Amino acid sequence: MKALASSVIEAALFLELSGDDVVDADSAVSAMERIAYWLSTSSDAERIALGEAVHELIDLERAASPPRTTRPEVIEFLESFMANVDLEEG
Repeated sequence: MKALASSVIEAALFLELSGDDVVDADSAVSAMERIAYWLSTSSDAERIALGEAVHELIDLERAASPPRTTRPEVIEFLESFMANVDLEEG
């Protein structure tokens, strides 16, 4: 379940951080709203998996080293993900 959760989070991250030259801003907002809606229907187990996936992705991002360096905007997005989709961890 964590792989699926990570995939959803990565898709949301892509939509949020891609520039207008990559994804139309209105389309990105619409897609994020649909993702948040479906996540709002998550079971407790799914919410736990999402929270665990968020923490693992944060840890991976913080552990990044050259040639890829840590991206503060990614960490900020991940740290606020659960709240931004109106889910409480746990």
